[in-house]
Amino acid sequence: METENTKVPAEVERRPERSLLGPPPLIAGESLVEYEELESKLAATVMPKDFLETIWVRDVVDLTWEIRRQRRIKAGFLTSVQYQGVEAVLQAVLHQGLGAPEALAKQWAARDPDAVKKVDNLLSAKGLTMDVADARALAANIGAFERIDAGIMNLETRRNAALREIERHRSNFGSALRRATDDVIDAEYRDVSPARSNKQQLT
Repeated sequence: METENTKVPAEVERRPERSLLGPPPLIAGESLVEYEELESKLAATVMPKDFLETIWVRDVVDLTWEIRRQRRIKAGFLTSVQYQGVEAVLQAVLHQGLGAPEALAKQWAARDPDAVKKVDNLLSAKGLTMDVADARALAANIGAFERIDAGIMNLETRRNAALREIERHRSNFGSALRRATDDVIDAEYRDVSPARSNKQQLT
């Protein structure tokens, strides 16, 4: 479902390349303004010379956008399971009579002020930081994090491949253009040289 944030304006839809390549691959909550800012910056940097390069630049834009999305998902997922790490650390830190780690971890996850303060104090008393809880949460969900990382690496590989296609295309075009200009220069030299020789003979 389109929102005001993701709805593609009519003037954007009328762009020739947009009609051929389709609308931006945005999901609910993502900003069309941010997407187009990324698109403009990459296009200004690469300066596509023809429609093939326009296609590859669009691929780079979409893949870069997806990489950013996956990194947000990774951060959001860690936030969602952070309480598991807090609970695991509390089980090692809490002394008998201070309460159940599960209940305190859930209260901490709900951002209960007293629970947050209590967890901070317990960790601090043992010389620990929230990094320890994050490490425990990561270890408990390592499979999911590895799949996200693998997806990001795959997207980065595809993005780099698109950039290499642009480089290869320009290199081939440059070589062809150089050969063409050399042929023109050689042809002009061959045309001019006999004329000069004849003129020298007449004098």
